[in-house]
Amino acid sequence: MRVYDYKYIRDQYNFLCERQFSYLSVDDEKNTVCKVFEPYYIESMLDEDFDLEDMVLNGSELVESDSIIVPDAVVYSNCKFAGYLMPYFEGKCVREYSKRNFLKLDEIVDIYKKVEKIVKESDNIVFPDLLTDGNILINNNHDIKFIDFDGFQIDYFTTPVFTIYLGKKEKYDGTKYRDGDYFTKQLDIKSLVYLYIWMLFGVDMDYIDRYDGLNQKKVINMFIKDFDIQIDDLVHCITSLYDDKKENIYLGKVADVIAKEFNLKLVEGNGIRVKKLIRK
Repeated sequence: MRVYDYKYIRDQYNFLCERQFSYLSVDDEKNTVCKVFEPYYIESMLDEDFDLEDMVLNGSELVESDSIIVPDAVVYSNCKFAGYLMPYFEGKCVREYSKRNFLKLDEIVDIYKKVEKIVKESDNIVFPDLLTDGNILINNNHDIKFIDFDGFQIDYFTTPVFTIYLGKKEKYDGTKYRDGDYFTKQLDIKSLVYLYIWMLFGVDMDYIDRYDGLNQKKVINMFIKDFDIQIDDLVHCITSLYDDKKENIYLGKVADVIAKEFNLKLVEGNGIRVKKLIRK
């Protein structure tokens, strides 16, 4: 893996502060994205037994999917790890893409299944930050790429990164979503269902995770009623997410059936227009 000094990188790239702990530079002419972290962030991660340098140097070799963009160079500042470079991919966030384009149901299914396929085939990786804006990119040909490598859990490499769209990370302790310090693939399936619902209706389901017990069940039932979801398999997929005794279900075949039997249309209701599934 190539190695660069931070001073050289700083002179070559125009950094924009994008996130709280890091600086990002995108250079399509160099076909490169550079991500440099604040020193105190790297130190704080070491205090949590997360060695970002080790993950970048060695975790990259454990990724087999061409749809996952991995670092191809590292950056050091005064002999200390500072960040990494990765190939550039021109695309838009899937969430933004589906929001700005009124996609037909079969288009949504096509995009969703590509994302699901990447997740399923990456059986040694969990993506706790999958839903965060910008972590799944799509171009006009519907090619999909996963980015933000430091948010991946790969084999024995854990990650402190966790999306806000799945509620608080602490809620997953002692559930089917955690095995000791590691998240399980059950979390990826939950993220995928959330993504599918967002692409269908433009609705975040994270509000459901704010509730517990009976209140949560009421909110789930209200959501299903409000959007008139009358597909038993989809209802089962949704309700299973909140039951530790039930395994989560990949939506692939269910999504195919929905696209075959329904259309997605804007419907007037209570003075607003909402997306709903209308049987053909």
